[in-house]
Amino acid sequence: YGLLALELTAAALLFWAAVKQGGWLRWLGFSILAAAAQYIHALAGLFLLPLALIPIFLRNWKAAQATLISGMVALILYAPWLIRLPSQIGRVRQAYWISRPGLAELLRTLVIYLGGSPLPGWGVPIVLFSLILLTGLGGWTLYTARREQSGGATIGFGSAYLALAPLLLMVLISLWQPVYLDRAMLPAGMAFLLFLGWLIGGDQLPARLRWTARVLVGGSFVIGLTGYWTYRGFPYAPYPDIVAYVQAHKTQDEILLHSNKLTAVPSEYYGPGLAQEYLADPPGSGSDTLAPATQRALGMIASPDARSAVGDAPGVWFLIFPREIEEYAALGAPEHPALAWLMANFSEDTVLSFGDSQLHHFQARQPSAGE
Repeated sequence: YGLLALELTAAALLFWAAVKQGGWLRWLGFSILAAAAQYIHALAGLFLLPLALIPIFLRNWKAAQATLISGMVALILYAPWLIRLPSQIGRVRQAYWISRPGLAELLRTLVIYLGGSPLPGWGVPIVLFSLILLTGLGGWTLYTARREQSGGATIGFGSAYLALAPLLLMVLISLWQPVYLDRAMLPAGMAFLLFLGWLIGGDQLPARLRWTARVLVGGSFVIGLTGYWTYRGFPYAPYPDIVAYVQAHKTQDEILLHSNKLTAVPSEYYGPGLAQEYLADPPGSGSDTLAPATQRALGMIASPDARSAVGDAPGVWFLIFPREIEEYAALGAPEHPALAWLMANFSEDTVLSFGDSQLHHFQARQPSAGE
């Protein structure tokens, strides 16, 4: 998602340069960046479509024609994946954990624009207050700039438009098929930061209000960075420490088994040489989002159950979030199925906590004296 924001921000800057100055190299560069962003994430189109409408709003028909041609070039470059898009959409419609958004989701996204995510609990009301005040100041400044026909208003209106239009478009699409992802709006968040830069960097506001806005923006950034550096809750965990611990304490042929992909992917990154397996999501469930083709591309094929994953291993290190155990209990299951199977077939001797995750160690049962 960071790469998506980088590519779309670069595409927007190059697009604006092409609209203002022309030049086929600029338009070609925009086509390449637009196609690259689509390869990163299919929701890149939610930002590209409002961007492409700007020449029409400006009544710059020459730039609108160039935008259409550039868009066609981008589609040609995207064609190798475009033919796979229907099956991807079909999988999203079959099983997706996202629900239809409401006003709370919209407000949360705007808070993320300003302060990031996750925020410490004490910081949420501060960032929310800052957002409301900055939005009010920004709206008033845009109104006065439009009334006075200020030459710098174009940047303010353009950045505000690119901050809100992709968000509203995602809401409209989510009324049909929920695809509302806060993190997919990072490019629009970059536009919002550009809008704040326009608001507090010029002389649109009186000096006292301008410095007040700067303090609010700076304070929100500090709160957001504090949350980013200190949050260790679900689904995050100190994966380098977990992998290092297992590597230091495992015996030969023992494996690290993950209850699902959430812990498997980062652990595979930090311990590529460690014998690891992970359990598949329940087929057709809202969490069943890692397609078989993606598993093959990653070289990480999910095991259907704990028995298949463990095989003949003499010992198992099992990593799970207690939240997952609680979710099974809420559904009426007395125990997590994989944990229950391990306890029935192995002896548990260790349970360690790493952040919000738990690491269980199981050893093969030793035969009794009479066996």
